[in-house]
Amino acid sequence: KTVQTANDTQRADFRFTGSLEVEVRLPDGTAAVNVTLQLYTVMGINEVNATTDSRGIGVFEQLDAEDPYNVYMIHEGVP
Repeated sequence: KTVQTANDTQRADFRFTGSLEVEVRLPDGTAAVNVTLQLYTVMGINEVNATTDSRGIGVFEQLDAEDPYNVYMIHEGVP
């Protein structure tokens, strides 16, 4: 699922098990490096965090989600 955003925090709902790889790109297409990604249950519980690497990819590992999750991106330079 691709999510484009015009603000600093974007919410997207997912249902999944296993791992989730999130790729973050800036508007010019370059990788967004060192972006903190936070995965929350819809109940507001922070399950796991990841940080994007030099390719703009962050990976959440060993997930087992019965409920939808929200992914938040936290970084000043990410629109």
